[in-house]
Amino acid sequence: EAYSNRGALLANNFGENEKAVKDIEMAVQLKPLDPGYVFNLAMLRLKARHFVKAVETFNQALLFQGPPARVLAHRADALSQLADQAAALQDVQRALEKDSKYAPAFDVLGQIRARAHDYDQAIREFDEALRIDDRLVSALVHRAEAYGALGITIDKKKDVGDAIRTAIRSKRPAVLDFRVKQEENVFPMIPAGKTVKDAIREGTFGGMA
Repeated sequence: EAYSNRGALLANNFGENEKAVKDIEMAVQLKPLDPGYVFNLAMLRLKARHFVKAVETFNQALLFQGPPARVLAHRADALSQLADQAAALQDVQRALEKDSKYAPAFDVLGQIRARAHDYDQAIREFDEALRIDDRLVSALVHRAEAYGALGITIDKKKDVGDAIRTAIRSKRPAVLDFRVKQEENVFPMIPAGKTVKDAIREGTFGGMA
């Protein structure tokens, strides 16, 4: 369990996906039949862009009775990244048969449509993902790309400068997804319903220091 917890911390709080993969691999070695550990390893391999290994691990997760809608949807993502769009489409459709309200499945389906250059349908899929879960930031980024904007996800502080410079140089609208710790204050911050003139630059927000 310690390897699993440290792996989750490395991935979620520090964006250290490669190190996180090694920790979860150790957790799986210690508990090879644990479907939760196997699924987490598959997800981290997907996040680290180890797509072939991710597919293999999702296959294991299905054998070990991992959550079928989640496993199928994310295996579809890995397959789509490997350019196997037919298999990806089949997986994501099966995922939605298992759970028609699983927002990430619609996000993956939108990416499959976008890779087939069916941008209108892709946008509809991203809209549905966001209707189900309006906090699914990946769907916002992917929808922006389908509209022709630039979408960038930033996991590490050291990549912030490059991402901002890339957005400026692109001369296109851009959506930047900065992954931060849930409890971390980010300034400047514009409160809901306010304008840039009301931006909070430092101090307290919502009772938090």
